[in-house]
Amino acid sequence: MRFDGVLLASDYDGTLTGNDGTIPPRNVEKIREFIREGGLFTVCTGRTFQGCHFYDPSLINAPVLQANGAAAYDYAAHRHLFCDGLDDECFATVEAIYRDFPTVGIELYPLAEHEAYTLRMTPESARHFAAQDIVPLPVTRLSETAPPFQKVMIAAQGGFSAGVQALLDKHPEVRYLPTSGDWVEILKKGVDKGAGLAKLARLLGCKPQNVYGIGDGYNDLDMKRGAAAFFVPSDGAPEALAAATQVVAPRDEGAVAAAIERLEERYA
Repeated sequence: MRFDGVLLASDYDGTLTGNDGTIPPRNVEKIREFIREGGLFTVCTGRTFQGCHFYDPSLINAPVLQANGAAAYDYAAHRHLFCDGLDDECFATVEAIYRDFPTVGIELYPLAEHEAYTLRMTPESARHFAAQDIVPLPVTRLSETAPPFQKVMIAAQGGFSAGVQALLDKHPEVRYLPTSGDWVEILKKGVDKGAGLAKLARLLGCKPQNVYGIGDGYNDLDMKRGAAAFFVPSDGAPEALAAATQVVAPRDEGAVAAAIERLEERYA
């Protein structure tokens, strides 16, 4: 089959799904064709294991990359394939944010066997947890938690995002995703979607020239380093469009399906 050994990883929110949060039928049809012809399809998402409620074995036949590449979970085998999480090297960083920014929310996401923790709950964090169907465990100190963490999220609404990121620049023991938005994500140093995609491909035995990514946002840019080509919907974020190998159809018109059509041409 022409897609034997070919891995395609898609961002979930706003790439695999359309603007209404559902997967366009065109994507569903094309992904199933891709799988029938031997392809491996998965999702590479910023969501943690606790917030991933979309797994469908008829559409996803490879381990799912979660927390922006920090972890890969094999839903068929019910186990983590890997998890490059934050251990106590992040404690000093998180404690500094807690001390210097007393109004920001702090969310910590450990491995699958644990629920999420909140070191400080804000209305924004409460809404974020509710949207993911997560009931977090409140803690008053990091010694009450159980690392490793897939990631730490900072709800920095109210104009504090830039200040939080400036503080993080002084803590090179961790990595964070630079953003102009109000949510700052802290990851283990060296972790990103590109590194996670490359690691997953090696574990699955896929050659680098047969690995592809598609995404629409700033946190998807690193997929380009782990992929032979990086597809971006035409209505994706400017940062993603600037990094695209190929621009494809808009989200609502089946961006993933359009990417698979490009692969059909390549592997004809």
